[in-house]
Amino acid sequence: MSAPAPQPFLRAVRCPACGRPAREFSPCPWCGERAPAHPAARFDAALALFGLALALAAAPGGSAGTPRPTGFPFLLSFLCGLAFSVSTASTASPVPTAAALAAAAALALRAAGVPFPTPGARLFAWALPLAAAGWALLRIPAEAPNASGRARGRFARRLAPDLAASLLAAAFAPLLAASRAAPLALFGFALALGRLFARAVPSAVPAVGAALAFALLLPDPAAFSLGLALCALPQCRRFR
Repeated sequence: MSAPAPQPFLRAVRCPACGRPAREFSPCPWCGERAPAHPAARFDAALALFGLALALAAAPGGSAGTPRPTGFPFLLSFLCGLAFSVSTASTASPVPTAAALAAAAALALRAAGVPFPTPGARLFAWALPLAAAGWALLRIPAEAPNASGRARGRFARRLAPDLAASLLAAAFAPLLAASRAAPLALFGFALALGRLFARAVPSAVPAVGAALAFALLLPDPAAFSLGLALCALPQCRRFR
């Protein structure tokens, strides 16, 4: 029997009836029993929604003239790097290590005298969540050859996880635009996007692009790089 098509945002679990591999919330391809949620599902949802709440809180107060305490750019940039790396990390994903390479590229731009946040990139902060939304939609899997049930139900099961991920990412676009890429809004987006990357099939390419975009938008890419590196080092040791 051929394996079911991958569903990027649904984690692998054991069927409660036959014990064979299945995808959470989906019927088991062998016995038809519906699989339960992965143990990390609640944490994933809570972290993503918490990130969205932070972005909502930052949207009304994103004026550039608000006074900031000393060390504020360093602290928030560091926390963004830490949040992105921690929320992205998983036992099978080399993404944090690859994301650290993007931060190194941002450091090279800073060494060349490029100001941060980059003035041109800051105007298009809303494009980052829209790009993430498009990435989620492009991952909608093909129908499994052994899929069972009604056609409408099969279509909904295939579409729903990726559509939900796409809508979550797209919701950050107006918030980042309204807050002029406020660091708190970027911090919330880093949490949510990191969980999407952790749930997807491991791929370093989108994480590298996202990390570089974060570094260009934040006021201190060196602090962002430090936050990434703290979580990337254990990943480097794991893949030796």
